[in-house]
Amino acid sequence: MLDAARATLTLVRLESSVSPVLLRAAAALPGKRAAVSDAEGGREIKVLSQLKHPNIVQYYGSEMTEDRFYIYLEYVFPGSINKYVRDHYGAMTESVVRNFTRHILKGLAYLHGTKNIHRDIKGANLLVDINGVVKLADFGMAKHLSGAAGALSLKGTPYWMAPEVVQATMNKDVGYDYAVDIWSLGCTIIEMFTGRHPWSGLEGAAAMFKVLHKDPTIPDTLSSEGKDFLRRCFCRNPAERPTALKLLDHPFIRNSHHHRVHGSIQAFAGIKIIK
Repeated sequence: MLDAARATLTLVRLESSVSPVLLRAAAALPGKRAAVSDAEGGREIKVLSQLKHPNIVQYYGSEMTEDRFYIYLEYVFPGSINKYVRDHYGAMTESVVRNFTRHILKGLAYLHGTKNIHRDIKGANLLVDINGVVKLADFGMAKHLSGAAGALSLKGTPYWMAPEVVQATMNKDVGYDYAVDIWSLGCTIIEMFTGRHPWSGLEGAAAMFKVLHKDPTIPDTLSSEGKDFLRRCFCRNPAERPTALKLLDHPFIRNSHHHRVHGSIQAFAGIKIIK
């Protein structure tokens, strides 16, 4: 079993790579090398090794030594959406939110097409590179759908969590599908646009109660297209939520090319937005 609490992150340069590579090393408990495939790191590489898309962090390989498990990943600079919101400029302009959402949807559409669910979409797990391309990252919570729906466990971050995730944990017999990522995307849009995630004033059980019984508040200053987009993301019946592919055709996304990106986002390590 991997000791996630003792994981470290290091930048290295592989001989075959021009760009630096992010090396994540996690300590393995003695005598548990065979259990790596069942640990979070093992689950992550199982998913990532099957994926190749410009809006998903690239996996380069992994290896196990006597006491360490190494994962080699694409290094994405300047960092996460959460980092931008927290450390730099606060809330993003709608122009930036539209563009970033389009990138996230492209990654999700591809991911769902491979029958995988991310299950932990949030600003901290969405990285922005030097060209302004958003990439899905941290697949430790990812789940593969093999036809039959499985039972959800209450993992991930409650503020971005779909209500059926909470309900499934209570009932222990409710399945799930790709729609959980769409709800989380809606919460991430609020995080980007307001600088705060939904239910930011609550913790633990109180936050989960709100998730179960109320929809996140849609910002008044968001455009009518943005409000409609979020209402679709927050359909409480998962079957009524549009797919990522369908949302790519929503006016909120379709019209993103016509919005100039505010200069402040370019100051985030000098990036520009890729159309």
